Amino acid sequence: MASATPDPSPTPASTPSRSPAAQELVLLALLVLSTVGVAISQISPPKAFRYWIVMVPIFGGVSLFSGWSSARAGGMTAGGVVRRQILHWAALAVAVCLVFLLQATGRMDEAAAGTVTLLSLALATFLAGVHFDWRYCVVGALLAAAVAAIAVVSNFLWLIGIVAVAFAAFLVLRTSRS
Repeated sequence: MASATPDPSPTPASTPSRSPAAQELVLLALLVLSTVGVAISQISPPKAFRYWIVMVPIFGGVSLFSGWSSARAGGMTAGGVVRRQILHWAALAVAVCLVFLLQATGRMDEAAAGTVTLLSLALATFLAGVHFDWRYCVVGALLAAAVAAIAVVSNFLWLIGIVAVAFAAFLVLRTSRS
């Protein structure tokens, strides 16, 4: 007589599931946090290191939770996923520390350190998408586009400033006439 042992593999009912909309809202929040990091890097470069080093575990934690949920839903062991995720995001933390070491020793200016850190975060996030969840590829690509925009915008910042002032003046005049 065979004993009835419970099946240890997860069933869809026992795994936590998040709707795609909830997952995308979390990824949108990561993009917003990255935008804040870009602003901090430009406005207050000395505070940038602390901000970016805090962002690494935030990105890593979100990715880890997503990877763990996917592993459980797919019947894989969570241990392997957790190990790969920790190594992946720890490598980014080391890269961020090295970027700011270059900045602290005078080999890179403060603004460049923030931009290079964002580029490192973009690459790590994109690679998390390749290995863990495709949505991170989208976030990584958007972060990389932000790096490109920073590079292009900085060359034309004075022109953007003039257009912004002219637009603000137009809005003030239009509002005062109403």
